Amino acid sequence: MGLEVGQSNAAYLLERRKDRAVAEQEGGSNTSLSLSSALHYHQCAADQGNMNSLLRVGDAHYYGRGTPVDLTKSVAVYRQATQLRSAQAMFNLGVMHEHGWGLSKDLHLAKRFYDMAESASSDAFVPVMLAKVKLAAHIWVGASVCCLFDAPPIISFLHSVRGVLLYPSVVSSAVANGGPAHAC
Repeated sequence: MGLEVGQSNAAYLLERRKDRAVAEQEGGSNTSLSLSSALHYHQCAADQGNMNSLLRVGDAHYYGRGTPVDLTKSVAVYRQATQLRSAQAMFNLGVMHEHGWGLSKDLHLAKRFYDMAESASSDAFVPVMLAKVKLAAHIWVGASVCCLFDAPPIISFLHSVRGVLLYPSVVSSAVANGGPAHAC
């Protein structure tokens, strides 16, 4: 098996190879080989309890570094890291829930994961606060748009009574098309 610190360091060095830029210009074969080797060493270190390597394995599956993109594996790895109280993994799962990337889009679960990340590490305070502000805006805009477009009779009523309608081109095209193109 080897020492987990040594495996983690080897993976780090493989990820940061100086000739990586040259390899990318020559077709990327050396880059993919070094990234897949880095993933292997990170996995070995993660199997021995190295949290940073576990997160790097999840990131590799998420971004497709050394392996094809696989959000399902990424979620599984992040959940494993969450069980070990990793604030970064909790934050990542919150982002994935917020946007529906690899998980169902669930804004309430996203907030729960952001709260868990904040409670797991005081270092996560600022990123979590920024994410919560963005999430609140996401919820507010989504609710405003859904309320506006899910009620065509109300819009028609306001238009007939007031004679004024905010954003008439957006509303009229959405009402003509049967509502928004996205699910709220």
